[in-house]
Amino acid sequence: MRMPLHLAHLVHLALVGIVVAAAFLAGCGEEAEVPEGVPGLPGAAKKAAVAPRLGDKAPAFKAESTSGEIDFPAAYKGRWVVLFGHPGDFSPVCTTEFMQFAAAKPKFDALQCDLLAVSADSVDSHMSWLKEVRGLRYGELSDVKVDFPVLADPALEIAKSYGMVHPKTLKKAAVRTLFVIDPGGKVRATIAYPPTIGRSIPEVLRLVTALQTSDYYDVATPADWQPGDDVILKPLATKEANVKRSRHRSADYYSLAWFLCLKRLSDPERALKRAKWPAK
Repeated sequence: MRMPLHLAHLVHLALVGIVVAAAFLAGCGEEAEVPEGVPGLPGAAKKAAVAPRLGDKAPAFKAESTSGEIDFPAAYKGRWVVLFGHPGDFSPVCTTEFMQFAAAKPKFDALQCDLLAVSADSVDSHMSWLKEVRGLRYGELSDVKVDFPVLADPALEIAKSYGMVHPKTLKKAAVRTLFVIDPGGKVRATIAYPPTIGRSIPEVLRLVTALQTSDYYDVATPADWQPGDDVILKPLATKEANVKRSRHRSADYYSLAWFLCLKRLSDPERALKRAKWPAK
C-alpha cells in the first residue's frame, strides 16, 4: 500500500530532524542514536570527544613519560599543573614552544606549578627529539634542557579524554590544547591553538598567576592584568549594595562606576612569592 504524499512528507521531515539533532548532540559532546535501517542514515552517531569544562575534575590517567610513569592527578596533589598537548615530536612549532616552556620553568616552579606535556609519540621518540632540541639555538635560547615530563600517548587515550583531538584539524594527533589544573584537581582554564600557531608562554604564566591571585584575594582581574596591577572587587548581591559601595570613600578601593570597583593590593609581590598557595 502506498503511503499518502502528505504522510511521506511528514516522515521525511521527521528523519531530517533526527539527523540534525544527532549532529547537534555529537557536536556538543553527547552521544545520540538514530534509527537503523533507514536509507542514507547511520545506525548510530559516533561518540564525540568531550573536553572537560571549567570546574570539572581533570580526567585521571597513568602513562609512561620521559620522567618515568606518571600517575595523574595523584602524583600532583596539592600542586598547580599546566597540561598541554602538542601534535608531535620533531615539529618546528612544538620545538620553539618546548624551548620557551623549559626556559620559563623556574617561573612556573615559583608559582608551585608543574608542566606536563603529551603527544602520540613514544618515550624513545621524545628522548631523541629533546636531545636534538638541546643542541639548538633559538633567539637568545641555547643549550635548553627540557626537564619536565613528556607523556607518551600512542593510542591518544589521554588526548581523547581531554578533548584534544579535533578531527577537522588533525585526525591522528592532538591540537595545541592547554589546561590549567588547580591543586584540587579541577580544570580552571583552557586554551586551544591550531597546529600552525605557537602558544604565548608569558600568557600562560600570567594566567596561572591571575588564577592564584583571584583565589587568594577573592577578586577578579581586569583585561591585560599583570602582577602588581590593581584588581577588581567582585560585585555585591544587589545593585543598591554596589551603588552604596561605589559612593563610599576608601583607601583600599576606588570605583569607576557602580558596577566597576578596583582595589590596590597591599603587597602583591610578597603574596606571589608565597611558598604555597592555598587550594580551594
